Amino acid sequence: MNTPPVIRRYEPGDVHSLIEIYQRAIHVLAAPFYNQAQLDAWAPAVMEAAKWHARVSPQQTFIADCEGRPAAFTVWDWTGHIDFMFTHPDFARRGLARALYVMAEEAIRQRGAARLFAEVSLAARPFFESRGFVAEREREVD
Repeated sequence: MNTPPVIRRYEPGDVHSLIEIYQRAIHVLAAPFYNQAQLDAWAPAVMEAAKWHARVSPQQTFIADCEGRPAAFTVWDWTGHIDFMFTHPDFARRGLARALYVMAEEAIRQRGAARLFAEVSLAARPFFESRGFVAEREREVD
């Protein structure tokens, strides 16, 4: 069943769901683009919830719930920087990232940011390019 998502603000109790979505998205959806060592460095098996909460709580963090569970999330700030946008593989290609992006873009533009920008993976690049983003450069992270 393809029910519309419910988009809501992040709450501290959501931190473990964000970590799970992040890890699963990277190890499943991004896996064709990276080797195992890169995936493990990017999304290790153990991630500290307190550090995650400290990173996302000061920003604008929203979750898309689908079928009664957190399925995707985005984190952004008022400068137009999209820090995170990930979808759990179980909910990929259902329009959740698009719904989160549209909501973020509208809010950011209403606050007067001249542009939106993000550092995205090879897996996410087509999504962002389809929304008008242009790659300025590629970078490799150690």
